[in-house]
Amino acid sequence: MLEQNYRSRQNILDVAMGVIDRAQNRKKKRLFSDRGEGEKIFFSKHAMIIVKPHLLWIRLLNWLLRVILNQKIVL
Repeated sequence: MLEQNYRSRQNILDVAMGVIDRAQNRKKKRLFSDRGEGEKIFFSKHAMIIVKPHLLWIRLLNWLLRVILNQKIVL
């Protein structure tokens, strides 16, 4: 079973393992990296202010595309 990650730093792997550990029916393993600890990870509520409008546009465009594709085209 592959446990060493060659791309990410340890702090990213620790966060990922925090999420993965909650999954049921999975084999336990410990991800590790030789690339060092990495920079401190933080979540900012201000980032969501930037992300949410983009998500709304994506949802709107997806909806419009579905509406357009579901209409019959008359030539």
